Amino acid sequence: MKILPIIFSLVFALCYSSVAQQPTINLIENSINGYKKENLGPQVNSPQNELLPIISASGKLLYFARYDQAYRKRTGRINEDIWFSKKLPTQKWSTALDIGRPLNNRGSNAVISVTADENTLFLANTYDDAGLYAGPGISVTKRGRGGWSMPEKVKIEGFYNKSRVGGQTFCFSTGRRALIMSVEQDDSKGSVDLYVSFIQEDGTYGTPINMGTTLNSVGVDYAPFIAADNHTLYFASDGHPGYGDSDIFISRRLDDTWTNWSEPQNLGPEVNSESSDAFYTVPASGDFAYMVSKNRDGDSDIYRVRVPESARPQPTVLVYGKTFTLENRSPMAAEILYYDLDTGKELGLANSNPEDGSYKIYLPLGRQYGLQADQVGFYATTRIVDLSIANGQWEIARNLFLRPNPKETELTSVSGSRVGQPGLYMGELLFDTGKSDLHETAKKVLNTLVRMLENNPEVRIEVQGHTDDIGGEDTNLALSEARARAVVVYLLESGIPGERLSSRGFGEELPISPNTTPDGRAQNRRVEIVMIE
Repeated sequence: MKILPIIFSLVFALCYSSVAQQPTINLIENSINGYKKENLGPQVNSPQNELLPIISASGKLLYFARYDQAYRKRTGRINEDIWFSKKLPTQKWSTALDIGRPLNNRGSNAVISVTADENTLFLANTYDDAGLYAGPGISVTKRGRGGWSMPEKVKIEGFYNKSRVGGQTFCFSTGRRALIMSVEQDDSKGSVDLYVSFIQEDGTYGTPINMGTTLNSVGVDYAPFIAADNHTLYFASDGHPGYGDSDIFISRRLDDTWTNWSEPQNLGPEVNSESSDAFYTVPASGDFAYMVSKNRDGDSDIYRVRVPESARPQPTVLVYGKTFTLENRSPMAAEILYYDLDTGKELGLANSNPEDGSYKIYLPLGRQYGLQADQVGFYATTRIVDLSIANGQWEIARNLFLRPNPKETELTSVSGSRVGQPGLYMGELLFDTGKSDLHETAKKVLNTLVRMLENNPEVRIEVQGHTDDIGGEDTNLALSEARARAVVVYLLESGIPGERLSSRGFGEELPISPNTTPDGRAQNRRVEIVMIE
């Protein structure tokens, strides 16, 4: 069986250009900036060809494909393999290592995306049960105690690629709600176009949609990469005006259709050369990019280049923490959904590590977010992350505590777009010390609760109020009751029938965090939402 290459190698790009370049080049601001490309050196680059670098969001882990051209000439087969390198404390890169089986086989292998926690990889091509090449598409693998799991196919409805050059490239949006790919299909504008596919309720991806003529040219448009801000797209093209056989461009997403983009801008002569340049990838910080260019010997190497301000993604904040059981504070695995508090729209999913409960999410500035942690047999927990105003914090800790739930009732999620796993909903709301007035952010969390109750009309809930330990016990008990009633009043005003609602106060009796710090006391000033018979 002939195995086609999974990516557009520089060998292809150097000898093929489908379109003559136009004289007028749409450049980014400050394209002539003195930022010179730096070869990553022999620790990463070899006498072979290095392709498709993928930098982790932290900027500390680099995956790439190594392409043995001599092997192809000898056997007639493509055999890109996955290699990786880690950034050392000295800021140098470690000697690259072959990732080995089961991710590398006798076919073409490459990483297309790595999650923020660096525990899940998405791979080009699919694998059979024996770990052999099973066809085009993408697969997913997870890190375990014994190494990487056998890759499993990610289903894309209606996926196909007509391109006779045999290549396709992919990238995921932050949160994996959108999957961008470069393929040739019946409605392609050129030989290869950029397409987007959206995640479905069952975890598969829908039929690819052409991303439009603003991005796609009459030539080859490929090697897409979405930055951590979920709006900034980098890609390579030989159809947009440029300097060489293929150049790297930037475009910004203008709405949620993923087909409306700003006019692509060329990254300029500091990045693009007379030959082919492609596979531009940036960490969440957006300070440096990693890319592929031709070296002096005519082979492709991985380079680093500083990103000018005009080409940087929007700032993002690292939100990290752990998921614990509330009773004994032991770490646990959980699915973490994050959503826009204003709209209730789900933005993405993350999974905490089953060994230590840790998770990482990168969120753009300018919004308020809700984090909802779910696990079978536990109440779901919601916490607020307010990034509406930049305050100089680039890392925010949010631990999530889940309480065991003796009931197992299947609920539709707060956004109504997917079926929640068995468990009960618990909302966390914040109050000022000594007050029962709802914060505006608390009302936004309650709006997601309203949607959940509307989607599940059979559910009845009890609103349970809690306080920190500042003040007397009797005062705190009364205050907790007032907080619970304030939530019930809001739900009533939002149209939830009163017979489905009740309230109760516990005062300072059941803290979920030590009352020794301002953050701990803030977490204890809360209400919890539980289902009742």
